[in-house]
Amino acid sequence: MMNRTEFYIVRHGETAANSRNVVQGQNDVPLNETGLAQAARLAERLKAVHFDAVYASDLSRAMRTARIIAPGAAVVPLPELREWNLGDWVGLPFGEVERRYPDEVAALREDRADFQISGGESKRQVYDRVSRCLAELAEREEGRRVLVVTHCGVIRAMLRFALGGVHSFPCVPEVGNTSLSRLICFDGRWQLGTWNDLSHLTMPSAPAGGY
Repeated sequence: MMNRTEFYIVRHGETAANSRNVVQGQNDVPLNETGLAQAARLAERLKAVHFDAVYASDLSRAMRTARIIAPGAAVVPLPELREWNLGDWVGLPFGEVERRYPDEVAALREDRADFQISGGESKRQVYDRVSRCLAELAEREEGRRVLVVTHCGVIRAMLRFALGGVHSFPCVPEVGNTSLSRLICFDGRWQLGTWNDLSHLTMPSAPAGGY
């Protein structure tokens, strides 16, 4: 009988930086009121789901979201689940990033495999960090249901890993705030169960992306 390990993967709720389309990367920006409400709606949706383990990025926006969704759980913080280190972009409105770093923004939109952020991580570095973490969690939590709360860039890297390490997407997939995605591992073989499900929200969400 195959061992089924199920990951419920959630992007954190909205922050003030998300709402203003300001790049936050690994800056520790808290949830805003909308983000708290989004997390509460997802908590209501998932209240009947039992999680055997809960992990989150150690940044406060992810930890807070995880604690709202699973209030009785011991949330394990993992630095490996932090957002992409966006280096010199951090703190800038995305429009200013486009003006200062047009070639890098073009590489981001084209999802180039060799993309390197000025002063930050390359896409390959993010993928390697996240794929190692997800593989380790799948081994550690084999046969269990696991909640993981993290960030847009990390969730996209997880999707690449589950799809066999694809180098790029023809169109970068959307990841909304408090979106629910599911990845399922059967004895080391991965499949996508759900992607970017926002059906628990009745309010407008932050623009998809918004690292």
